Amino acid sequence: MPTENETLDLQEVLTRYVDSCQGYEQVAELMGNPGLVAPFLEIAARRREVGLHIARVMVQDGEEADVDGSTEGALHRWWIRLREKVASEEFQVVLAECLRGEKVLAAALRRALKQEDEDSKHRELLQEAVAEVDLAISHFELAIGTE
Repeated sequence: MPTENETLDLQEVLTRYVDSCQGYEQVAELMGNPGLVAPFLEIAARRREVGLHIARVMVQDGEEADVDGSTEGALHRWWIRLREKVASEEFQVVLAECLRGEKVLAAALRRALKQEDEDSKHRELLQEAVAEVDLAISHFELAIGTE
């Protein structure tokens, strides 16, 4: 049975994954170029898949999994829509907001990973998720031209 801290950390990770999935779906919707839509939808689909896996793990552990996302994520998506409407370099703005969201997700994953002991069944899932998000961060940084 997970401790309360483990459950809260997994819930935070799940919430961030829901936010991330919804954010990438929104970004895909904002993209005018169909060639740019597919990568964002692929990331969203992967985030949905990992989020559902985390929710199943929580339910198997006897915990309730809240899959609604956060108010913070909803505000972030609103901010992306607003910036997209007023920015002349909309693609760069969208990439910058994606990068910011990825960094928030990475921080949540790292906090959850710190709470897991070496024998935890959640550790491998979290390590894989950190690697995936770190890769996305490096891609966004490269695309934006920052590091």
